[in-house]
Amino acid sequence: MVSRDTPLLSVENLETHFDTAVEPVRAVDGASFTVDPGEVVGLVGESGSGKSVTARSIVGLESPGEIVGGSIRFDGTDLTDVDDRIRRQHRGDRIGMVFQDPTATLNPVFDVGEQIAEALRIHDVDRQRLTDFMHVPFVSDRQAWRDHRERAIELMEQVDIADPGSRAGDYPHEFSGGMAQRAMLAIALAGDPDLLIADEPTTALDTTTQATILERLDSLAATGETAVLLVTHDLGIVAERCDRVVVLYGGQVMESGPTEQVLTAPEHPYTRDLLECLIDDAEPQTRLSTIEGTVPDRFDEIGCPFASRCDYATAACRTSDPPIVDPGPDHRVVCGELETVPDAHVMDGANRSTRSEPTDGHAGSDRPPGNERERRVASASRTGDGTAAILAARNLSKRFETTDSWVDRLRGNRRYLDAVEDVSVSVERGQTLGIVGESGSGKSTVVDMLVGLEAPTSGRVELDGNPVGTVADRSAEQLAKVGVVFQHTRGSINPRATVRDVIAEPLFESGWDADRRTDRVDELLELVDLSPTHADRRRHQLSGGQLQRVAIARALALEPAVVVLDEPVSALDVSNRAKILNLLLDLQEQLGLTYVVVSHDLSVVGHVADEVLVMYAGQVMERGPTETLFDRPSHPYTNALLDAIPSVSGDTPAASLPGSVPSAVDPPSGCRFHMRCPLAEPECRSETPSMEAVDDARSRCHFASEIAADSDDDSEPLEHISPDTFS
Repeated sequence: MVSRDTPLLSVENLETHFDTAVEPVRAVDGASFTVDPGEVVGLVGESGSGKSVTARSIVGLESPGEIVGGSIRFDGTDLTDVDDRIRRQHRGDRIGMVFQDPTATLNPVFDVGEQIAEALRIHDVDRQRLTDFMHVPFVSDRQAWRDHRERAIELMEQVDIADPGSRAGDYPHEFSGGMAQRAMLAIALAGDPDLLIADEPTTALDTTTQATILERLDSLAATGETAVLLVTHDLGIVAERCDRVVVLYGGQVMESGPTEQVLTAPEHPYTRDLLECLIDDAEPQTRLSTIEGTVPDRFDEIGCPFASRCDYATAACRTSDPPIVDPGPDHRVVCGELETVPDAHVMDGANRSTRSEPTDGHAGSDRPPGNERERRVASASRTGDGTAAILAARNLSKRFETTDSWVDRLRGNRRYLDAVEDVSVSVERGQTLGIVGESGSGKSTVVDMLVGLEAPTSGRVELDGNPVGTVADRSAEQLAKVGVVFQHTRGSINPRATVRDVIAEPLFESGWDADRRTDRVDELLELVDLSPTHADRRRHQLSGGQLQRVAIARALALEPAVVVLDEPVSALDVSNRAKILNLLLDLQEQLGLTYVVVSHDLSVVGHVADEVLVMYAGQVMERGPTETLFDRPSHPYTNALLDAIPSVSGDTPAASLPGSVPSAVDPPSGCRFHMRCPLAEPECRSETPSMEAVDDARSRCHFASEIAADSDDDSEPLEHISPDTFS
């Protein structure tokens, strides 16, 4: 760990306020912490805790907020006390920032190489970026621009963008989410910053891409020349990647210190509650611990901001500011009731709270304890042997034409992209199917065909045993049987519509009269644990967790038998994620719902799914019962996905997977995974493997049986096993 004698960044009593019609909201309310050279510091907390506002305040992007107090000292300079010119020089030159959503940050009208080159030009001493960028004859330095373009390609290679020479000419919409985030990282590195602020850089990425991005951040910090402030709600990432952690709530630091000390022996009740919300040690398909309530807006309140949600709060907590306690070296806690809080060692599960979200009489309140998966699987075995599938895909394939030119089409020079190839899967009534895989694996295309948004090129979709077509060809009854919760919830909800209108939309389209719609919306609000007061709110007035409940209510409006959920909790913090997963399990128990859950978070799939489908490059690599695939995977790709899951209790960082999913325009011969597989043999490169039965699962691997057998032996990671084992 680096020396902390002279912090690179020192934030002291920072206050950032936002004006409202009532009074200013104290988004950041006296936060203090430091970041040392070459150090990785994690900034964690629920949505609304002030993490992103703090990060943006450091680089002077706090608008529409305003810094009203405190100091931000960077390498000795107080950035709150300098003019805009000095602040701009620091921003980008010495402080880089990677934003959460690269698709909203990258300019869609310029290719990626130009945008990286422009960042290089901006931070160049010549400062002739405008004329050079516009390529003005006799004014711009063409050679300098070419040099910047070449340097941009080098940066793309540095952040692991494959074939950077050709990809530099691609536009942002031609990049996957992971590639776009790598491009944003390249732009942030263009100024060779001393401090890199990464605001939720991996939230929407699959686990392998996430691990690759985080490894790149690690390598930057390892040089000792770049420090990293990592803003995230993923405590597993913090545990594996950060030297120190700062826990923020209500704009204030609740606890800070060495990561291992804070996460293994947390002192503040809020830190403990966050850790108790994790899936890591929870039994599959059981209710997770949650933190009741939500992060409140802070106006002129006094006292501990967490008091309203704390199990140990006293009257003094609500009326006076809590003291700062130092339980250990470099470990600070802001709490006045530490003596009344029992000792806890969260990582070993010794004192996990059994507190969970109240059900208020909804489903699950009288549910017997135990593993819900075992009961549902046992129930399914009594009611059917697989013939009771309510939703099935039979040999689904989907081909898209990618030919751009009409001339090429007339000449017969057509190009195709095989997004999905021969996928078969079924899900029985009341069960949950999880679909996992990296970006570009074909997950979303399969789901689009299941719900009728895309027509398969070959194969068919069956609903209740009957073939069904696209949405346009399905009857009203068939349409009502399948509900959908889309990935980007905020983008799928009309910002001008009230919650009541959003939920009532499918009812209106189905011809329900106004009175019936009103009654049904009231029922649905209660079903998803939203109060009647939410009915008249609009999108901007809802938190991420509340928006997800609205989306679930809309999907349930017509009483579907099947609900398809695309990344239902990927953008939520640990507490809201636990609440939504609890809600989904409750609804499934109460309504007998069948779920298809698409997620890049294998811990979520492992918690809710009865069966898992693992996809790669348009093909199914492995499928089978969740317990089998997680405990005894029989395909190297499944192993790689599992190895990439970050964990608070993990001894080693999540492992990245070199390379990327191959192009569906020109897929590799043989096994499609062979170019990235640590166990590939010559036959893997030339012979296409078929699906092989392994125990109660099926795997597309020449060595599936051997790999499954070896998975029972935890003494040696799969990637370190010699391929000779399978020869």
